[in-house]
Amino acid sequence: EHSGQVMLYSMMSRDRWADPGSGLLLYLRSSNMVEVPCGRNEERGLLQLRNQLVAYTSQVAKASDGAVSSLVLPEPIDFEKACSKCDFLEVCATYQKIADNVPAQPHPMANLVPDSLEHLEPAHLEWFRRWSDMLRLEAGESKASLSHLWCSSPSERERAGSCISDLQLLSSTNNTHRFCRESAAMPGLFSVGEVVVLSSTSQLAVSQGSVVSAEGGGHIEVLLDRDLSLQLGWRKERFCLDRHVYQGSMGSNFVAIGKLMSSSPQSKALRSIIIGREPPRFLPGLDRQVAVTARDVIKHLNKVQQKAIFRCMMSENYILVRGMPGSGKSTTIVGLMRLLARLGASVLLVAYTNSAVDTVLCKLKEHETKFLRLGRSARVRQIGRASCRERV
Repeated sequence: EHSGQVMLYSMMSRDRWADPGSGLLLYLRSSNMVEVPCGRNEERGLLQLRNQLVAYTSQVAKASDGAVSSLVLPEPIDFEKACSKCDFLEVCATYQKIADNVPAQPHPMANLVPDSLEHLEPAHLEWFRRWSDMLRLEAGESKASLSHLWCSSPSERERAGSCISDLQLLSSTNNTHRFCRESAAMPGLFSVGEVVVLSSTSQLAVSQGSVVSAEGGGHIEVLLDRDLSLQLGWRKERFCLDRHVYQGSMGSNFVAIGKLMSSSPQSKALRSIIIGREPPRFLPGLDRQVAVTARDVIKHLNKVQQKAIFRCMMSENYILVRGMPGSGKSTTIVGLMRLLARLGASVLLVAYTNSAVDTVLCKLKEHETKFLRLGRSARVRQIGRASCRERV
């Protein structure tokens, strides 16, 4: 398995530079280093395994009504010891169960699947089937867009609204690159902070970065992860910028629903809330210290916002605060965070978008509350970056 990874890196390196022929594999625990040759037979075997994997993952079983049923899986590995100790046994068994692909006796998985899933109910398996199918459909749409980088020409991608082609590099300062296009008007496809992939006429995916300035007049500035001006012949190159379809969050979603099916106490509690719709539990009351501390924090809030904060403080497991846009949810969150901070708690604020986090932190900054903002600098609001430097 480790040698296979080295071979794949060697093959990837050969695609852009000279063939390394081999790679070095270092085990940090034992300080052991071995050279792994990348031979033709090994390459052929890896490519055959890759094609076999793609052949299975590209097949989706259809139900009688035409709806997506489940992913088609290959036969499980016939090694009882390997499967019983595998970290992915529960996820693998779940997929086999929902796909009705559990092998019969005497195959070891005939016993491993029911044994590893005995903690799950039929409603849990149905929930997993539904959301894994939904995520796979969404991931398929995203991957189709990303594959256009290799399967379509820059002009075709530009017509599809995901690329700006025929760009010339004018200057580079501290990895901020300024491009222009003289052949035609530049389409305004990208906004400031958007992640893009840069390719040239000779190489695909040369660099990745974020848009710094998308001003008019045929110019665009991008902060890249490498300085292209150090590359020989860059003046003769023409470049194109493609919208980057990030797959990291999609992978996190798959990991999340997989962990939700595990037999741990934490997963069981989450299943009861997310799948079983367990209602929230509340304390009968709060300590006097909370009320005294909250007096100065929530005095500027209205009655509904104050009640929401106290209900949050009384929650034992979870609580959802809902409201229409502009109803004061962000202000309520700021009040709750300030109260928790004054009570000595450590607060983690997360959101689906960077702008949502910055909206809350900008309001929090007005109250001189200390915080640390984590995130890609190009995606953080300007005032957010200033506040990060101050707080750090």
